[in-house]
Amino acid sequence: MDWGVLDIMFKAITLFAANNPPTPQNYAGIVDILVSLLRLLWPVLISLGILLFAWGIFTFMTAEGSEEAVSAAKKKMFWGVIAIFVMVSFWGIVSLFFGDIIGGSAGIPILPQ
Repeated sequence: MDWGVLDIMFKAITLFAANNPPTPQNYAGIVDILVSLLRLLWPVLISLGILLFAWGIFTFMTAEGSEEAVSAAKKKMFWGVIAIFVMVSFWGIVSLFFGDIIGGSAGIPILPQ
């Protein structure tokens, strides 16, 4: 059975827990764990949105005039753009929140080393 995205997310969370066992002592510890998980998954989610958009472009170019294939390709491109927009907007809102309201830095999400 292929789990797809859920399997990848479970493996990422398991990898995070194995390398950095979280032991939150208070609310700030829980927030730190959530931010660490988001930094781990952020590049993957944006990459999936870009991949969906590119797949839609490829499907559109190879549709050969078929109305059903063109319609399906347009839907893929639309949802790819929506996914990218939502992820980048969320990133901007979180950066704004941390930078202006809290006074800290959300930083640019990077891949784990």
